[in-house]
Amino acid sequence: MFHVATADLQHFLSTYGYWAVLFFVAIESTGIPFPGETMLLLAAIDAGITHHLSILLVIVAAASGAILGDNIGFWVGREGGFRLLRRYGRYLHLNESRLKVGLYLFRKHGGKVVFFGRFVAVLRAWAAFLAGTNRMPWPRFLLFISMHSEESAGQRSTALEATSLAIISTG
Repeated sequence: MFHVATADLQHFLSTYGYWAVLFFVAIESTGIPFPGETMLLLAAIDAGITHHLSILLVIVAAASGAILGDNIGFWVGREGGFRLLRRYGRYLHLNESRLKVGLYLFRKHGGKVVFFGRFVAVLRAWAAFLAGTNRMPWPRFLLFISMHSEESAGQRSTALEATSLAIISTG
């Protein structure tokens, strides 16, 4: 089953190229579980092995997708996040007092949560939604998310391309 999923992702990548990277990363960045990281991995390896894709454009597509998806997640959180958390938060063990503590912490340390939350798997998917829910000012959110999206996509893609080139040259 994993082979089929990887083959499907490879098919999307070979058919749509950079747009597939942007689309998959954007969906994942909205907070929906989706294989955006896996698509980025495949694209970076493809750029290193086949050279059909440029690693620089893979980085641009991934960073753009992350920023787009984060802004969509932020908007969803801004428009209805608090109502959703109040209504369904109990399924995530979030009662009224925990929501208030979260609101306080996010208002005090929101930029740090957005930036460093991208390094933590669960927070990566939810940071934008939580920023919108907690009414973080959009320009501040955009600043922190842009800094991380570009840095992170560049580091991961460049490291994966270098690894794939090392494997080819030794194998």
